[in-house]
Amino acid sequence: MPRPAAESLNQTHRPIAGSGLFRLAAVITVIGAALWVYALATRPEAPAPPPTPTGVSAPATTKSLAPRGERAAAPEPVEQRYRIIDRSAPATFRFGVSFIAGFLIAFVARKFLKFTLFVGGILAVVLLGMKMAGTFPVDVDVDALDTSVHKGVDWAKQEAGAVQKFLTGYVPSYFAAAVGGIIGFKRG
Repeated sequence: MPRPAAESLNQTHRPIAGSGLFRLAAVITVIGAALWVYALATRPEAPAPPPTPTGVSAPATTKSLAPRGERAAAPEPVEQRYRIIDRSAPATFRFGVSFIAGFLIAFVARKFLKFTLFVGGILAVVLLGMKMAGTFPVDVDVDALDTSVHKGVDWAKQEAGAVQKFLTGYVPSYFAAAVGGIIGFKRG
């Protein structure tokens, strides 16, 4: 049974946040940010240095008190407890942000591509109509136009490679960004 026109129209115009995965990534991002804040707020402080006896002040110089030719013993490292939340909270936040960034970049890219192709198609039809009607004011050198288009395509490929290199270097979770990009491109 065919769908009514109004129902099919509503399915083609979906909001950005209409994707369940986008909402899930937003929830993961908020949870990761909250855990990160919690981890920073509950981080144990380093122990204070041992107190000096009353009336005795600490030495004013930083010279070693070891005999000449011997090295002074290194200060003992402060023992720090490993907490899984200190590493997992930022990773969770970055995972959600990477998915959302990939989704939005691909969503906008697809919208831009659709718009550009639509305007280019209309322009091509108008120019073709003018050429067929004999009202086209300029004689077009097709070879020069072809060369120019190929140069533009090569430049766009080169820039897309640079953008990909930038994103893979700076987006913390490339896999999440890639999945978000695929879904965002399908959605846009």
